[in-house]
Amino acid sequence: MKNIDKMRWSRKLYRIFYFTQKTKKEALGVRKPYKKLTYADRQTIERMSGQGIAAKAIALETGVHIATIYREMQRGADEEGHYKAELAQQALFS
Repeated sequence: MKNIDKMRWSRKLYRIFYFTQKTKKEALGVRKPYKKLTYADRQTIERMSGQGIAAKAIALETGVHIATIYREMQRGADEEGHYKAELAQQALFS
């Protein structure tokens, strides 16, 4: 039970509990490093949002915080409210 502070409870289907090992960064409470969105990330956001996938899933796919996805979708919205990667990219350099 020495490593109990490094362990955390996780839930599995059917309410079965098991221990999972935290990574070193999680155990120390280190924040995730800052990541800039690339044009390829913006194209991924455009494709996934066009398919109706939730912002949380898009955030997991691109490796950024969900708030970043929401801000990005506002930045790159066209007149109809659809996200366009090219508009978002142009908005950064305008």
